[in-house]
Amino acid sequence: SRRGHLHFESLRKTRNNDLVPVDLSLYYLAAQADKPASVIGFATDITQRKLAEKHIRDQHQFLRTLLGSLPIPVFYKDARGIYLGCNPAFERFLERPREAIVGKTVFDMAPPEIAERYHEKDLELFERPDSQTYEWKAVTSKGELRHVVFHKATFLDGDGAVAGLVGALVDITERT
Repeated sequence: SRRGHLHFESLRKTRNNDLVPVDLSLYYLAAQADKPASVIGFATDITQRKLAEKHIRDQHQFLRTLLGSLPIPVFYKDARGIYLGCNPAFERFLERPREAIVGKTVFDMAPPEIAERYHEKDLELFERPDSQTYEWKAVTSKGELRHVVFHKATFLDGDGAVAGLVGALVDITERT
């Protein structure tokens, strides 16, 4: 026998003529010797799922706008120490575009003696999830040495495991 399956989302009218989003699954059952061909369908109202998805998109847009408007350099890394993202202030501070930061580690971004300290402090934070503040050096892409205060904290995934860290830095070069 031949069978087919079609799955898609659509809008359907309710008895009150309201349009609601639905998830449709249609199954085609081919004709057999004693049975004609038939189609069986299931429709599931997905209004709540669509509202939740919109809420998540709205929150994501808000957070992108918030992060992008902060004048303080902010970055975030995964639990392996790979940069996942940053804000424009971090790009300006390092004098590198986002594309030259995301996917890299501190060892790709700084001289070994400076990167090693970043890495050690990240490992401390991953081993004892919390937050940390410390002074250290940073180097721009042009080799300019800056003195900064790092503020870092771990963030968790949905299962409560450490997923990475978020950090911000304050340039105190002029104060030293």
